Amino acid sequence: MKIFARILLLATLFTTSISYTTLASEWSYSGDTGPAHWGNLSDEYAACALGKNQSPVDISKAYKYDLAPIIFKYNHASNSLYFSDHGMTINFAAGSFSLNGRIFYLQGLNFHSPSEHHIDGKSYPLEVQFVNEDKDGKLAVVAVLFRQGVENKNLKKILNKAPSPKWKYSIQTFADIRAHQLLPRKKTYYRLNGSLTTPPCSEGVLWLVMQHKVTVSAAQIVKLKEILKAPNNRPLQPLGSRIITRKK
Repeated sequence: MKIFARILLLATLFTTSISYTTLASEWSYSGDTGPAHWGNLSDEYAACALGKNQSPVDISKAYKYDLAPIIFKYNHASNSLYFSDHGMTINFAAGSFSLNGRIFYLQGLNFHSPSEHHIDGKSYPLEVQFVNEDKDGKLAVVAVLFRQGVENKNLKKILNKAPSPKWKYSIQTFADIRAHQLLPRKKTYYRLNGSLTTPPCSEGVLWLVMQHKVTVSAAQIVKLKEILKAPNNRPLQPLGSRIITRKK
């Protein structure tokens, strides 16, 4: 029961409790419950309309800064796959990264097609978000963008486990992926503060968007769009007064 609850938690991208996940107003990526209306669906979603540091954004200007390297320990196997109307989540029982001596523990991977973040105005066919939480409950999300290119052998393992198009919710055991396999070879990144990209759109999330891309084939993109019921991306939000930094 505890594992199932955790899966539901991650599937709605960072909701703070299972009771909230269960009782919160329904939302979607289109129509009357789509992103333009999230802020009106529930009082708890007010930040979706009123927040000043919302995600995702277009990363078009980043200031060079002496950023510390991210030390990844993402070598633990996954334990389950969860498919829902909002997309797909891969769950992990272990794994972490450290940044400036602060440790964030891997919770799961969420998939969005097309990408939520843009780079210099360009959208990508896929964005994978690695959700992490520190001991105080603060969230950090590592985002990886995928460009069209050669087939991705690790994504192939995921696609082979996908349910039929008729599914609504599906939980499957899955131990075929280690999170580091979906990271780019070079680990330089953009850093900015933002929010959850789904309701309740809570702010105070540290975003670490990898500068280098990973490839995915055209055929895999088509299959992923079917699995994720794409589009399942939130539109770009104003950057406002925030500053984006990158390594010197």
